[in-house]
Amino acid sequence: DDSLAAKALGAFSGAFGKALAPVADAAGQVASQAAAAAGDALKEKFDEAQREAEARRAVEAAAAEERRKAQRAADKKANEAKRAAKREADKRRREEERVARREAEKQRREKERAAEREAQRIVAAEKARMAREAAVKEAADAAAAAAADVAKGAAD
Repeated sequence: DDSLAAKALGAFSGAFGKALAPVADAAGQVASQAAAAAGDALKEKFDEAQREAEARRAVEAAAAEERRKAQRAADKKANEAKRAAKREADKRRREEERVARREAEKQRREKERAAEREAQRIVAAEKARMAREAAVKEAADAAAAAAADVAKGAAD
């Protein structure tokens, strides 16, 4: 009895298996195509991720270059400002030196004029002294001559 059932099941399975073989083949092809499509989709996703990464790197590189350019411009501007400040400081220093030289020259001339006036005063004082001495000598000579005249007149 069991063997009969087994035979019947075997025959049924065999017939069923033969009938399902094309379906299984088709299912295998569909599965294979689905796997290929999934592989293609995965490769496409990977390629897209690669492109996005490259685009991100390009954007980052461009941003870095922009930052470097901006830094160079800022450095250039700062250096120009430093040079302008130095030029201004040099100009101010030269002006201060010129004013100081002018003031020193003015004081030197003033001292020279004061020394000249002092020398003239000394010369004038010396001339006045000599004139006084000459006047005194002349008066003394005149007095002596008058005395001599008086003495001569008394002798006569």
